[in-house]
Amino acid sequence: MSSLESALDQLDSKVQRAEAEADALVKAVRRLRAAVAVGNIQQLERQLVELPALAEAAAGATSELDGAWSFDARDYLEQGYTAELTAAAAAEGVNIFEKDGRLFAFPFLVRVVPSDIAVRIGRAAERGIRPKAIATKLKTLLGRPAKVNEQRFLDLLYKAYQRLAGADWRRLEHGEGPAIPLSDIHEVITLLPGADYSAEEFGRDMLFLDRRPELTARDGTPFSLAGSTMGKSARKIVIYDEGGNTREFIAIRFVKGA
Repeated sequence: MSSLESALDQLDSKVQRAEAEADALVKAVRRLRAAVAVGNIQQLERQLVELPALAEAAAGATSELDGAWSFDARDYLEQGYTAELTAAAAAEGVNIFEKDGRLFAFPFLVRVVPSDIAVRIGRAAERGIRPKAIATKLKTLLGRPAKVNEQRFLDLLYKAYQRLAGADWRRLEHGEGPAIPLSDIHEVITLLPGADYSAEEFGRDMLFLDRRPELTARDGTPFSLAGSTMGKSARKIVIYDEGGNTREFIAIRFVKGA
Protein backbone atom coordinates (compact mmCIF):
# COMPACT_ATOMS: atom_id res chain seq x y z
CA MET A 1 0.00 0.00 0.00
CA SER A 2 1.31 3.44 -0.91
CA SER A 3 1.58 6.16 1.69
CA LEU A 4 -1.31 8.50 2.34
CA GLU A 5 0.79 11.47 1.23
CA SER A 6 1.60 9.90 -2.16
CA ALA A 7 -2.01 8.81 -2.69
CA LEU A 8 -3.21 12.34 -1.98
CA ASP A 9 -0.54 13.82 -4.27
CA GLN A 10 -1.66 11.58 -7.14
CA LEU A 11 -5.28 12.60 -6.63
CA ASP A 12 -4.31 16.25 -6.31
CA SER A 13 -2.64 16.27 -9.72
CA LYS A 14 -5.91 15.12 -11.31
CA VAL A 15 -7.94 17.59 -9.25
CA GLN A 16 -5.65 20.44 -10.32
CA ARG A 17 -6.13 19.53 -14.00
CA ALA A 18 -9.90 19.39 -13.57
CA GLU A 19 -9.83 22.72 -11.75
CA ALA A 20 -7.76 24.36 -14.49
CA GLU A 21 -10.04 23.12 -17.28
CA ALA A 22 -13.18 24.08 -15.35
CA ASP A 23 -11.71 27.51 -14.62
CA ALA A 24 -10.99 28.06 -18.31
CA LEU A 25 -14.59 27.17 -19.16
CA VAL A 26 -16.02 29.48 -16.49
CA LYS A 27 -13.85 32.37 -17.69
CA ALA A 28 -15.01 31.84 -21.26
CA VAL A 29 -18.66 31.84 -20.16
CA ARG A 30 -18.07 35.08 -18.25
CA ARG A 31 -16.48 36.67 -21.30
CA LEU A 32 -19.50 35.57 -23.34
CA ARG A 33 -21.89 37.06 -20.83
CA ALA A 34 -19.97 40.34 -20.82
CA ALA A 35 -20.10 40.43 -24.62
CA VAL A 36 -23.85 39.78 -24.59
CA ALA A 37 -24.37 42.51 -22.00
CA VAL A 38 -22.90 45.22 -24.24
CA GLY A 39 -23.72 43.64 -27.59
CA ASN A 40 -20.13 42.94 -28.64
CA ILE A 41 -21.02 40.67 -31.54
CA GLN A 42 -17.46 39.77 -32.56
CA GLN A 43 -16.61 38.75 -29.01
CA LEU A 44 -19.74 36.70 -28.42
CA GLU A 45 -19.35 34.88 -31.74
CA ARG A 46 -15.74 34.05 -30.88
CA GLN A 47 -16.69 32.75 -27.43
CA LEU A 48 -19.54 30.65 -28.81
CA VAL A 49 -17.07 28.95 -31.13
CA GLU A 50 -14.57 28.28 -28.33
CA LEU A 51 -17.05 27.02 -25.70
CA PRO A 52 -17.67 23.46 -27.01
CA ALA A 53 -13.96 22.58 -26.96
CA LEU A 54 -13.51 24.07 -23.50
CA ALA A 55 -16.58 22.23 -22.21
CA GLU A 56 -15.29 18.96 -23.65
CA ALA A 57 -11.87 19.45 -22.01
CA ALA A 58 -13.49 20.25 -18.64
CA ALA A 59 -15.76 17.20 -18.90
CA GLY A 60 -12.81 14.97 -19.78
CA ALA A 61 -10.69 16.18 -16.89
CA THR A 62 -13.62 15.84 -14.48
CA SER A 63 -14.42 12.31 -15.68
CA GLU A 64 -10.90 11.25 -14.67
CA LEU A 65 -11.91 11.87 -11.05
CA ASP A 66 -14.49 9.09 -11.23
CA GLY A 67 -12.86 6.21 -9.34
CA ALA A 68 -9.66 8.19 -8.83
CA TRP A 69 -9.73 7.55 -5.07
CA SER A 70 -9.52 3.91 -4.00
CA PHE A 71 -7.20 4.29 -1.02
CA ASP A 72 -8.34 2.26 2.02
CA ALA A 73 -7.89 4.96 4.66
CA ARG A 74 -9.29 2.93 7.55
CA ASP A 75 -6.93 0.06 6.89
CA TYR A 76 -3.96 2.40 6.50
CA LEU A 77 -4.76 4.20 9.74
CA GLU A 78 -4.56 0.84 11.48
CA GLN A 79 -1.29 -0.26 9.87
CA GLY A 80 0.98 2.35 8.33
CA TYR A 81 -0.21 5.78 9.36
CA THR A 82 1.67 6.13 12.64
CA ALA A 83 5.10 5.80 11.02
CA GLU A 84 4.21 8.32 8.31
CA LEU A 85 2.81 10.78 10.84
CA THR A 86 5.89 10.46 13.06
CA ALA A 87 8.18 11.15 10.09
CA ALA A 88 6.11 14.16 8.97
CA ALA A 89 6.17 15.55 12.53
CA ALA A 90 9.93 15.08 12.78
CA ALA A 91 10.33 17.11 9.57
CA GLU A 92 8.44 19.92 11.34
CA GLY A 93 10.60 19.62 14.45
CA VAL A 94 7.79 17.98 16.44
CA ASN A 95 8.67 14.98 18.58
CA ILE A 96 6.01 12.27 18.52
CA PHE A 97 6.83 9.15 20.48
CA GLU A 98 4.93 5.92 21.01
CA LYS A 99 4.58 4.30 24.42
CA ASP A 100 2.41 1.30 25.25
CA GLY A 101 0.66 1.63 21.91
CA ARG A 102 -0.18 5.28 22.54
CA LEU A 103 1.16 8.36 20.76
CA PHE A 104 2.33 11.43 22.65
CA ALA A 105 3.36 14.86 21.49
CA PHE A 106 3.67 16.34 24.96
CA PRO A 107 1.47 17.66 26.41
CA PHE A 108 -0.96 16.16 23.90
CA LEU A 109 -2.14 12.61 23.58
CA VAL A 110 -2.52 11.82 19.88
CA ARG A 111 -5.05 9.11 19.07
CA VAL A 112 -5.56 7.61 15.63
CA VAL A 113 -9.21 6.59 15.21
CA PRO A 114 -9.52 4.35 12.12
CA SER A 115 -13.25 3.73 12.57
CA ASP A 116 -13.93 7.47 12.36
CA ILE A 117 -11.13 8.28 9.87
CA ALA A 118 -9.88 10.91 12.28
CA VAL A 119 -6.97 11.84 14.49
CA ARG A 120 -7.68 13.17 17.96
CA ILE A 121 -5.25 15.70 19.38
CA GLY A 122 -6.19 15.88 23.02
CA ARG A 123 -9.98 16.06 22.90
CA ALA A 124 -10.26 17.65 19.45
CA ALA A 125 -11.06 15.39 16.50
CA GLU A 126 -9.19 16.34 13.33
CA ARG A 127 -10.84 15.19 10.09
CA GLY A 128 -7.99 16.48 7.96
CA ILE A 129 -5.69 13.52 8.60
CA ARG A 130 -2.98 14.20 6.02
CA PRO A 131 0.26 13.58 7.96
CA LYS A 132 1.77 16.94 6.92
CA ALA A 133 -1.43 18.72 7.98
CA ILE A 134 -1.49 17.02 11.39
CA ALA A 135 2.23 17.73 11.87
CA THR A 136 1.67 21.42 11.07
CA LYS A 137 -1.32 21.51 13.46
CA LEU A 138 0.78 20.01 16.25
CA LYS A 139 3.60 22.46 15.62
CA THR A 140 1.14 25.35 15.92
CA LEU A 141 -0.42 23.98 19.09
CA LEU A 142 2.92 23.27 20.72
CA GLY A 143 4.02 26.82 19.95
CA ARG A 144 1.24 28.21 22.12
CA PRO A 145 1.41 28.54 25.91
CA ALA A 146 0.01 25.47 27.65
CA LYS A 147 -3.60 26.00 28.76
CA VAL A 148 -3.36 24.11 32.03
CA ASN A 149 -4.92 25.69 35.09
CA GLU A 150 -3.16 23.86 37.93
CA GLN A 151 -5.18 25.69 40.59
CA ARG A 152 -8.51 24.67 39.09
CA PHE A 153 -7.27 21.10 38.70
CA LEU A 154 -6.09 20.96 42.31
CA ASP A 155 -9.46 22.23 43.54
CA LEU A 156 -11.18 19.52 41.51
CA LEU A 157 -8.92 16.89 43.09
CA TYR A 158 -9.64 18.28 46.55
CA LYS A 159 -13.39 18.14 46.01
CA ALA A 160 -13.21 14.49 44.91
CA TYR A 161 -10.71 13.73 47.71
CA GLN A 162 -13.03 15.06 50.39
CA ARG A 163 -15.80 12.80 49.16
CA LEU A 164 -13.55 9.73 49.18
CA ALA A 165 -11.73 10.51 52.44
CA GLY A 166 -14.91 10.17 54.47
CA ALA A 167 -16.95 12.25 56.88
CA ASP A 168 -14.61 11.80 59.86
CA TRP A 169 -11.72 13.48 58.08
CA ARG A 170 -13.96 16.19 56.64
CA ARG A 171 -14.96 17.14 60.20
CA LEU A 172 -11.35 17.43 61.37
CA GLU A 173 -9.82 20.87 61.67
CA HIS A 174 -6.25 19.60 61.80
CA GLY A 175 -4.60 16.45 60.57
CA GLU A 176 -3.21 14.48 57.69
CA GLY A 177 -5.73 12.86 55.44
CA PRO A 178 -5.49 9.33 54.08
CA ALA A 179 -3.63 8.58 50.88
CA ILE A 180 -6.36 8.21 48.25
CA PRO A 181 -5.48 6.42 44.98
CA LEU A 182 -5.52 8.84 42.09
CA SER A 183 -7.17 6.17 39.96
CA ASP A 184 -10.15 6.33 42.35
CA ILE A 185 -10.25 10.11 42.10
CA HIS A 186 -10.15 9.93 38.30
CA GLU A 187 -13.05 7.48 38.42
CA VAL A 188 -15.10 9.86 40.57
CA ILE A 189 -14.57 12.90 38.35
CA THR A 190 -15.48 10.95 35.21
CA LEU A 191 -18.69 9.36 36.49
CA LEU A 192 -21.00 11.55 34.45
CA PRO A 193 -22.20 9.99 31.18
CA GLY A 194 -20.16 11.20 28.24
CA ALA A 195 -17.27 12.43 30.39
CA ASP A 196 -14.31 12.75 28.04
CA TYR A 197 -11.26 12.87 30.27
CA SER A 198 -8.89 9.99 29.70
CA ALA A 199 -6.42 8.62 32.23
CA GLU A 200 -3.62 9.92 29.98
CA GLU A 201 -5.01 13.45 30.09
CA PHE A 202 -5.47 13.13 33.84
CA GLY A 203 -1.85 11.99 34.14
CA ARG A 204 -0.68 14.94 32.06
CA ASP A 205 -2.45 17.34 34.42
CA MET A 206 -0.92 15.52 37.38
CA LEU A 207 2.51 16.07 35.85
CA PHE A 208 1.87 19.81 35.60
CA LEU A 209 0.55 19.86 39.17
CA ASP A 210 3.60 17.99 40.42
CA ARG A 211 5.69 20.88 39.11
CA ARG A 212 3.72 23.29 41.34
CA PRO A 213 4.22 21.81 44.84
CA GLU A 214 3.64 25.20 46.44
CA LEU A 215 -0.02 25.28 45.41
CA THR A 216 -2.77 24.79 47.96
CA ALA A 217 -6.49 24.24 47.65
CA ARG A 218 -8.63 27.39 47.74
CA ASP A 219 -9.02 27.10 51.50
CA GLY A 220 -5.24 26.89 51.97
CA THR A 221 -5.00 23.12 52.38
CA PRO A 222 -1.72 21.79 50.97
CA PHE A 223 -1.32 18.52 49.13
CA SER A 224 1.35 15.88 48.83
CA LEU A 225 1.74 12.97 46.44
CA ALA A 226 2.05 9.55 47.98
CA GLY A 227 2.43 6.00 46.83
CA SER A 228 5.32 4.16 48.42
CA THR A 229 3.03 2.70 51.10
CA MET A 230 0.19 1.79 48.78
CA GLY A 231 1.61 -1.59 47.79
CA LYS A 232 2.45 -3.07 44.43
CA SER A 233 -1.19 -3.73 43.63
CA ALA A 234 -2.08 -0.02 43.61
CA ARG A 235 -3.22 1.20 40.21
CA LYS A 236 -0.86 3.76 38.77
CA ILE A 237 -1.49 6.76 36.59
CA VAL A 238 1.29 6.57 34.02
CA ILE A 239 2.31 9.47 31.79
CA TYR A 240 5.32 10.41 29.72
CA ASP A 241 7.01 13.79 29.83
CA GLU A 242 8.58 15.88 27.06
CA GLY A 243 11.54 13.55 26.76
CA GLY A 244 9.47 10.37 26.75
CA ASN A 245 10.45 9.58 30.34
CA THR A 246 7.97 7.56 32.40
CA ARG A 247 6.26 9.31 35.31
CA GLU A 248 4.00 7.44 37.68
CA PHE A 249 1.43 8.87 40.09
CA ILE A 250 -0.30 6.67 42.64
CA ALA A 251 -2.03 8.61 45.39
CA ILE A 252 -2.57 12.04 46.91
CA ARG A 253 -3.32 13.32 50.41
CA PHE A 254 -4.23 16.70 51.86
CA VAL A 255 -3.24 18.06 55.29
CA LYS A 256 -5.58 20.33 57.24
CA GLY A 257 -4.14 23.07 59.38
CA ALA A 258 -0.62 22.59 58.02
